[in-house]
Amino acid sequence: MRIINYADISIEHILCHICGVLQECLGPECCVLEEGLGGRTTSLEDPAAPGRSGLALLAPIVQSHQPLDLLVFLLGTNDMKNTYHASVADIRRGMELVLQAALCPYAWVPRNPPKMLLISPTYIYDRGVHDFIDAASAEKSLHLAAHYEQLSKDYGCAFLDAAQVAAPSEWEGLHLDKKGHAALGRAAAEAVRRLMK
Repeated sequence: MRIINYADISIEHILCHICGVLQECLGPECCVLEEGLGGRTTSLEDPAAPGRSGLALLAPIVQSHQPLDLLVFLLGTNDMKNTYHASVADIRRGMELVLQAALCPYAWVPRNPPKMLLISPTYIYDRGVHDFIDAASAEKSLHLAAHYEQLSKDYGCAFLDAAQVAAPSEWEGLHLDKKGHAALGRAAAEAVRRLMK
C-alpha cells in the first residue's frame, strides 16, 4: 500500500516525526511517502515564501508518486497565521478546494482517485513566541475541526481530529514536539487501518 502524507510539517527528525511513526505502526507492507513542507497552507500564497499553496502544488506532487492507495491531508495550521487574515470559513474553503482537486479523475491514472484521510490541525496557543500567532489564531483553531469533519462527510473522506489526540509544544504553542508527533502518528495509523480494511 502506498500512502502520501501531504502536510504542512517539515520532515526534520523523521524517525520521531508523524510519518516515521505512521510507517513504523503500519509495517513494511506499507510505503509512507512524506510530502511535508513547513509553511504550507491549504490554498494561500505567501509573497515572502513562494510555493506554499497546497492547492497549487498538489497535482504535480501526487502525479509524480502514482499509483497511490491513500492520501493523508494535514493542512490548515499555517492558514491561521495573522499574516493571512483568513477566517475559519476561508480556511474551510481552501481545504475544500484541495479535496476537490484531489478527487478530480483526470489527475489519476487510471481515473480513480485514492482514498483520503483528512486530519484537522491541533489547537494553537498564543505563547508570545511567534509574532504571526495571536489570540485570533488560537480562537480559530478551536473551531476548525467541526468544519473539517463536515468536509470529510461531504467528500467521502475518513476524518481524524488531531486536537483530540495531540497538542503542540507547551513552550511555543504551535508545533508538535516528539510526544505530539508520536501520539498523532499512532492515531493516524489506527485511522488508516480502519479505512483500508
